[in-house]
Amino acid sequence: MRTIELLSIVSPAHNEAEGLRKFTDELKSVLNPLGCPYEIILVDDGSRDGTAEVIRDLAKEDSSVYGLILSKNFGHQAALVTGLHEAKGNVIVMLDSDLQHPPSVIPKLIEKWMQGFQVVQTIRESSASSGGFLKRLSSDLFYKFLSKLARLPIRPGMADFRLVDRVVLEEVLKIAKANVFLRGLFVWVGFKQATVNYHPEKRQFGESSYSLIKMMKLALAGVVTFSNKPLYWVLGYGLINLSFASLYGVYVIYISVFTSSAVPGWASTVLLILFLFGFQFIFMGLVGIYISAIFSQVNHMPFSIVAERHRQNKNAERL
Repeated sequence: MRTIELLSIVSPAHNEAEGLRKFTDELKSVLNPLGCPYEIILVDDGSRDGTAEVIRDLAKEDSSVYGLILSKNFGHQAALVTGLHEAKGNVIVMLDSDLQHPPSVIPKLIEKWMQGFQVVQTIRESSASSGGFLKRLSSDLFYKFLSKLARLPIRPGMADFRLVDRVVLEEVLKIAKANVFLRGLFVWVGFKQATVNYHPEKRQFGESSYSLIKMMKLALAGVVTFSNKPLYWVLGYGLINLSFASLYGVYVIYISVFTSSAVPGWASTVLLILFLFGFQFIFMGLVGIYISAIFSQVNHMPFSIVAERHRQNKNAERL
C-alpha cells in the first residue's frame, strides 16, 4: 500500500488577503483528519493588498505553513511553478487560494493516488459559480480546440487543481520553462492519470484577477507550446490566396495591355498590394509569436524572483 511521507499543498495567492485565513483554516480541517504530515506553501504573487503580511503572520503562527513572497507579480503559472520547486512532499496537490477549488476534494484525489494513479486531474462541472456563460463557453471551446490541435486529451473544465506524484513532478520541472502552460504539460508527460469531478465554489472574497487578456495569453501559450499546426494552416491559406492573386494578376495585366480602360499606374499598384501585403502581416505576427516562445525557452530567465521566505522558528530569508 502506498504511503504519504509528506503531502505538499501549493497555492498561489494574488490579492487574497481578505480570504486567505479562511482558506488555510478549511485546508487544515481537511488535512488534519488524514493523519499524514503536510506542508502548505503559499506564494504571494506580487499582491497589492495585505496578502504578503497575512502570509508572514500565518507562517509565524503555524509550522506547517511556508510563505514565499515574490518580488513582483509574475503571473499565476510562474507563481505556481515557484511553489512546486519548493515542495518537498512525495505527493503534491496544487489549488488556488480563493476557495473556488474546494479543499474538500483533496481526499478524493488522494484516494485515486492510493489506487496507483500518478496524476489526478480535476474536472470542473459547470455551474453558476464557475463564471459567466460566455467565459464558460469560450473556455470549453478552447480546450476542445487545443485537444484536437495538439492531440492532447485536455478536457473542458480542467484547471490547475490536481494531485501529482513526486516522480511526475520531477519530470515536469525538468522541462517547464517560461510562459509554461501547466494544464497541457501535466497531460503531455503521460504516466497513469485519472480524473475527479468537482463543483466549483462561489468566490467569497475579492475579485478574480484573471482578466480576459491574461486568459488569452494563457491560451496562446498553450497553442504555441504544444502545436505547430497553425504555421502549416497559414502557409496553406497563403498558397491558396497566392493562387487566386496570380489569376487576378493575369486579369490585371490583360486589362492594362489589351484594353484602354486601365488607369495609368493601376496595374502595378494592384499587383504590388496583392503579392506583397496580402498576408505579410499575418506571417510576421505568427512567426513572431513562435520566435518569442523560442526566446523564452532559451534566455534562461527565471520564472520568478523570491524576495522573502517565511517559516516558523526561522528568521525570514530576504534575497
